[in-house]
Amino acid sequence: MNNFTIKHTQIAKGIAILLMLYHHLFVMPDRIRSEYFSVLNTFVAVWGGVDVQSILANFCKICVCIFVFVSGIGLYYSNKKIQGSFISQYKSMFFRALHFLINFWVIFLIFIPIGIFMGVYKFNIIDIGLAFLGMNTGVYTSEWWFVSCYLVLLFIFPCFNYLLSKQRLYKKFIVIFIYFGIFLAGRIIIKFFGSNVLLDNYFWYLENFEVLSVFFIGMIFAKYNVYGKAVNFFYNSKINIKIVSVIALIFSIVIRIVFSNNPTSMKVDFIAVPLFVFSITTLLYDTSISQIFILFGKHSTNMWLSHTFWCYYFWQPIVFLPYISTAVYLWLVILSLGTSLIINLIYIPLSNLCFSKEKRLSYKGYFK
Repeated sequence: MNNFTIKHTQIAKGIAILLMLYHHLFVMPDRIRSEYFSVLNTFVAVWGGVDVQSILANFCKICVCIFVFVSGIGLYYSNKKIQGSFISQYKSMFFRALHFLINFWVIFLIFIPIGIFMGVYKFNIIDIGLAFLGMNTGVYTSEWWFVSCYLVLLFIFPCFNYLLSKQRLYKKFIVIFIYFGIFLAGRIIIKFFGSNVLLDNYFWYLENFEVLSVFFIGMIFAKYNVYGKAVNFFYNSKINIKIVSVIALIFSIVIRIVFSNNPTSMKVDFIAVPLFVFSITTLLYDTSISQIFILFGKHSTNMWLSHTFWCYYFWQPIVFLPYISTAVYLWLVILSLGTSLIINLIYIPLSNLCFSKEKRLSYKGYFK
């Protein structure tokens, strides 16, 4: 085990989606209209009434940058052979974006009509069209903001990849100049013509330093095999890598809680996330329970895009039927995973109609 493998990625994504569900379930009490019994807050009441559940839910915001970090690693590895060609890289990003959008569109076309039928949403063809393109998705669910963010990461990946290539320095400066030119153009348009949906949903992510830095760090980890070198160092030094991983895990959790202690902050994730992912995947890699996280990792996209319809918008009373907070969370996990299994019955064959044989998906692995 001397590289960050697909298994590591799936474990990390599985943990991230489980953290995301907990984050959304308990981070904003004002969005919960159902009563429930908080196990954590009841058992720590003797500590002076510390809201441990909110602290944990705030920490779980780390899930976003976990997805960003492993995306940087995965994109670098999967495009390593075409590193020098901008056209080839953008072609690869186009197909990856299309795969993702088809997945998104399937979920969109399932849940938005349900919301309109239930009277939760009003039918507006402009809102529907914009959201279908990943813009102004907050009209339906604010948790879909990452749709735009992910598409921007795919767009900017070839630029970042070029900076890590062996191209001459002046060529890298040209790429940086073009990137900042796009950014500056967006700022000028906003200043003189006002904000609009396109700029709000896409240009904003071109200046989101927190997300971009974690994404680029993920790419650096992949290029220089930081994970593999760290593992080899500990093994060769006969240092117990499990103990180091536990210490790194505790440290990443502590700094995340101390310095990013609100529902939206990601300011220390460029430090916390690499440590967290390295330590947690190392500890879980050779264990039998790793298969559980791998399963959730495979379904993470569907679960992310669909779970808040359960816990916020459509069926919140059903989610809170178990009443006890821990049981409520596990019930949401089950409902979201079951929803993902159903979504794949539509998404996989539909996606396979659009792609050549080598780019097709398989049911294998999604149901076990």
